[in-house]
Amino acid sequence: MHIKKGDIVEKLVNIGILLSQEKNLRKLLNKIVEEVINFTGAEGGSLYIKKGNTLHFMVFKNRILEERVSPDLLKKRIKKSSFEIKGTSIAGACVKRGEIIAIPDMDRVEELGFKYDRRMDKDLGYKTKSLLSIPLKGPQGEIIGVLQIVNLPEGSFEKEELRLARAMASQAAIALSNALLLDELKNAQLDTIYRLSRVAEFKDRETGDHIRRMSLVSKYIASAMKNDPDFIELILYASPMHDIGKVAIPDSILLKPARLTKQEFEIMKTHTKIGAEILKGAETPILKVAYKIALYHHEKYNGTGYPEGLKGYEIPIEARVVAVADVFDALVSKRPYKEPWPLEKTKEFIVSQKGQHFDPVVVEAFIKVYDKIISLYQKPGTLYSNQDLA
Repeated sequence: MHIKKGDIVEKLVNIGILLSQEKNLRKLLNKIVEEVINFTGAEGGSLYIKKGNTLHFMVFKNRILEERVSPDLLKKRIKKSSFEIKGTSIAGACVKRGEIIAIPDMDRVEELGFKYDRRMDKDLGYKTKSLLSIPLKGPQGEIIGVLQIVNLPEGSFEKEELRLARAMASQAAIALSNALLLDELKNAQLDTIYRLSRVAEFKDRETGDHIRRMSLVSKYIASAMKNDPDFIELILYASPMHDIGKVAIPDSILLKPARLTKQEFEIMKTHTKIGAEILKGAETPILKVAYKIALYHHEKYNGTGYPEGLKGYEIPIEARVVAVADVFDALVSKRPYKEPWPLEKTKEFIVSQKGQHFDPVVVEAFIKVYDKIISLYQKPGTLYSNQDLA
């Protein structure tokens, strides 16, 4: 290692603290690889997560390649993929054996019984000279991933150096195990929220995916506005409950295949207050945000919306974001009373309502991520994934 012996323990402790503080799974994965490269003095590293009998490639970093190769080319050549765990691959053997696999000389990798794809090295003018593959073990000793380090400094394959690499990997495994558990809980929580929110949508099969899509659109817009990551996550989690109050609206109105009468529309408008009543008094941050969204997502920027006729910044930012996402998805979706609008026509309508129905800042953010938004509609059946929660 390039660190002085006297500093190693302190460095390991500091790394452990740093990793334990990061709860976002994607950021943690990147941070693990970055810290391992810095700690060992290696040129690069990668990380895989184990799911069942499959390894999923998650992170690749290489400081030499990042200096030599353009980001676009590097991104193009690095394909995030998954593969079945087999003993012929280095990472697969690392999982099956449950131990470090150290290869000081990659020119001899085939002699050791492993298959290694050198195409990326050849394409990018790089040479992988050495590789260290370390299993990441969870609290019960189960393997949750594999950390690989390439081109370590000379002397890094001595017994003491490998012990330090294992200690570093143990720090990473603890943080990763906690983050994976938290991520699993978040996914379960989001699934529960989605299923509860579907109570209001269940009577209308045409709107079955509405709450999923509009919550992702809300998240994309909030991200484009450079909001805090925690706020963005709250938007993703809370927005599915925007129409929870529709559970109390009669089917004769909710599913009417024609324009509502004035009296029927007044009844329909009550879903905002009913939803707020359902969510009122909650102590969790998600439900507090959901309360604001349910109550105010039909307010308009110019003050002509309902239920309170709020104007401009009087409307909570959460509701201003969801208003755009909700209207966009409603227009491009089939409803009992209308056929779906074309995507471009819907975009033009959203833009035309800037400063009227919608907050101009939110509309500008919508335009920035429009290509990402329409990908949801070009891939039917799009659901949540870990990538969406990051």
